Amino acid sequence: MIEPDTRDPWTGCSGHVVHIKDFSACQSVQGVQMTVVGEDGTVNRSSTDVWSGRPMEMLPDILLRDMISAGAWGAVLRKSTMLPEDLIIEGYVREFGGRTSGDRWEAVLDVDVTMLDGDSYQLLFQENYRFHWELDSPSYASLASAMDILVGIWTEEVMSDIWSSTLPIR
Repeated sequence: MIEPDTRDPWTGCSGHVVHIKDFSACQSVQGVQMTVVGEDGTVNRSSTDVWSGRPMEMLPDILLRDMISAGAWGAVLRKSTMLPEDLIIEGYVREFGGRTSGDRWEAVLDVDVTMLDGDSYQLLFQENYRFHWELDSPSYASLASAMDILVGIWTEEVMSDIWSSTLPIR
């Protein structure tokens, strides 16, 4: 009788089914306008420069894309299906956009990510990710470029933490 190879849990696909739920967000990032928060707390919204979607919808979609590309999970879903969900990812977007300090602009991404067990809803992992990037020029074009970089860093960090928290303890 031939026994199948046992999978090494430290390499390859974890086999987990991951459901990335819709994120919620603070009011200043619920629209598509690019926002810049001033030192005094004022929120300035651009009427001409906008994101392609609402940040609270874009971030889970981008995380989904990157998790699927990584190929480290059995399935990654954005909508509920009949598959049993091993892990549930939720998020809260605190800040997504620009921040001014004097005449300086910086891009800011601040997101809380929570991972729950799909059966018991027990908290498995919770982390706040806050990144900022000083902009070369105070423009919405440079803000968009910097946010693209920050979101890439964010997805790498989140995927790494999710992967680490699902590894077996040796």
